[in-house]
Amino acid sequence: MSPEAAAPSAPANLKVTTSFQCSPNMKRQLEEVSSREGVSQQEVVQRALREHFDKVDRRAWGTLDDDEHYDPHRRYTFGSDQKGHSSEIRVQIPKPLRGEIQQLVESGIIPEYRTAQHVARDALYHKVKQLAQQIDNEELDRAVDLSMLISDEEQVKAKDQEAKAFIAMVTDNLKSLMVQAYETNDYARVREYLVDRSGKAEVVPEAHRAEYENVLKEHRRLVRKASSD
Repeated sequence: MSPEAAAPSAPANLKVTTSFQCSPNMKRQLEEVSSREGVSQQEVVQRALREHFDKVDRRAWGTLDDDEHYDPHRRYTFGSDQKGHSSEIRVQIPKPLRGEIQQLVESGIIPEYRTAQHVARDALYHKVKQLAQQIDNEELDRAVDLSMLISDEEQVKAKDQEAKAFIAMVTDNLKSLMVQAYETNDYARVREYLVDRSGKAEVVPEAHRAEYENVLKEHRRLVRKASSD
C-alpha cells in the first residue's frame, strides 16, 4: 500500500468549539443584533469573524519595525514582530491611570483593546514613533534645550528667592536679639550670633552677599553703640 493510500482523509465539515469573554456592553450588542436579524448569537459571531478576517491581516494588527509602514491611525497591539521576536519591560503606573485603562478595555469601544496589555502596547508604540519623528526633524532637540534653559532660569530664581528669605530671617532674628539685649543690657548673645553668621557669608550668593554683610555690619555698629552708652 502506498503512503498516499494509507494517509487518512480529513473529515468533512469539521467543527470546533471555542469560548471567549467580552464586556457587558459587547454582550448587549450581540443580543440586540441577534434579536434584530433573527439569527443565533453564534451566527452573529461567526459572520463578524468572517467579515473581520477578510479585511485585516498581520500588517493591520502587528507592530512592524520599519518606520515607513507606521500608521498613526492603526492599533498596534501585538506583543511580537513578524519574526516572532519580543522583549519584556515592566513599569509601574498610577492607580487612576490603571482604572482608566481597565474602563477602556471593558467598554469594548475599541475591539482591538481586549486586555490592558493591548492598550499599553498601542500607546507605547505610537508615542515612541512620534518621538522618533520629532528627533529626526530636531523638534525634540529644541524642546529639550528649551526645557533645560527654563530649568536653569528656575534654579536662578529659586536661589535668588532663598537668599532674600535668608537675609530677611537673619535681620528679624537680629532685631529680636537686640530687643532682648536692650531689656537685659546683655549683648553677649547678639555678639555670638553675629560671629556665627559672619562665618556663613560664603554660602550667600554673590549677588546678595554685600546686602547680607551690610546687615551684619549695621548690627555690629548698634551693639557697639549700645554697649558704650
